[in-house]
Amino acid sequence: MNINLKFFKKNKFFLGALLSLIAGGISAQPILTLDEAVNTALKNSFDIQISRNDVQIATINNTQGNAGRLPSVSAGANGSQAINQFSQALSNGTITEKAGVKNINENANITASWTVFNGFNVLATKKRLEEIEKQNKALLQSQIQNTIYEVSAKYFDLVRQQNYLKTTVKSISVSEKKLQLVEAKKVNGLANDADYFQALLDYNIANQDLSSQKLLLRQAKIDLKQLIAQNADTNYSAVDTITFGKELILDSILQFIETNPQIASAENLIRINELTEKQVAAQRYPSLRLNAGFNFNRNESSAGLQLYNQTYGPAVGINLAIPIYNGGIFSTQQQVQQINSLNARLQKRSLILNYNNTATKVFEAYKTNRLQLENERKNYDLSSKLLDLILKKFNANQATIIDVRTAQKSFEDAGYRVTNIAYLCKLAEIELNRLSNKLSY
Repeated sequence: MNINLKFFKKNKFFLGALLSLIAGGISAQPILTLDEAVNTALKNSFDIQISRNDVQIATINNTQGNAGRLPSVSAGANGSQAINQFSQALSNGTITEKAGVKNINENANITASWTVFNGFNVLATKKRLEEIEKQNKALLQSQIQNTIYEVSAKYFDLVRQQNYLKTTVKSISVSEKKLQLVEAKKVNGLANDADYFQALLDYNIANQDLSSQKLLLRQAKIDLKQLIAQNADTNYSAVDTITFGKELILDSILQFIETNPQIASAENLIRINELTEKQVAAQRYPSLRLNAGFNFNRNESSAGLQLYNQTYGPAVGINLAIPIYNGGIFSTQQQVQQINSLNARLQKRSLILNYNNTATKVFEAYKTNRLQLENERKNYDLSSKLLDLILKKFNANQATIIDVRTAQKSFEDAGYRVTNIAYLCKLAEIELNRLSNKLSY
């Protein structure tokens, strides 16, 4: 934004009010807390809804019937009617011919079948369905933890961008004050055109930085709204401070790594593969089924030796199947499934190793950033005091415009550093809590 000397003289109070309005605009908006953002995301997240549906499907499938433990019962009936040309010759020489002979056939039955033994396949199948349900519950918990992490990271990024904006606004106010002082000195012959042009240039650049930072802030809000499934026109601000929980201890984090739902899911996968092995092995054993039923049959004819024939009554039976040889298919299937079980165990070990190494690496960053944060807070306070002092000296002709620019740059850098380190430290804290399954909601 370009300004000239005449405009600045008439509008210096307006410019100050404008900066105050920009700085206060953030706090004037409704405040969205982290808990509100997380709860909204957990309620609206499509990924979580899909995971909950997967749990529901696994729960529905986990029944004795799907495992094959319950008997199957079926009923059937059919009937037919035909009109035929009837011709018959008997050994005694009797010949009968009749047109339009009606033949009626009717039968009905109800049958039940129950697997008594099939190599313990029923037991293995039921346990496998239970493990699948547990795995889906673990994956749902993992999705919830990941959603909390993502929302928290975006939320504190919004806090970071808000604090960047405050630093930028403070820098503009310094550039404005510097321009006022240079203009006053120029009127009194104590400053030259070069100082004035430099001060004006600094002010214009600061306004460009403000415009860019406001864009980043709007984009951060849109990213958070997308994550919690809210409309883009919803307007709010985050809190203005990044706070931390109790200081974390690495040993405590590593102790709880194996409670992470992803690792629990990997353990469920091992059990699922082991139970699938048992299902494959069960094919080698004999199977025994009990069958029972009730049958009804009736045949009726309007001509011939038998006018009708009717039978009905119960029936029972046993079906025994003994596998002898099938070309080695069962053996091949079992070997493949054993390898799948081995791979599942290796995947779990790899996951635990990866999580432990990640936790150690992130903890180092957390510890370092936590120490740096205290120093950067002190540096920020010092840079703010230094800037105020240099401005006073500049007003008293004891400092140059270069001194002011240097102090102003130190203040900006310190403000950005303390905000960024606080954000990185919080991000590490959230990640460590996610890895150790301690993110609460």
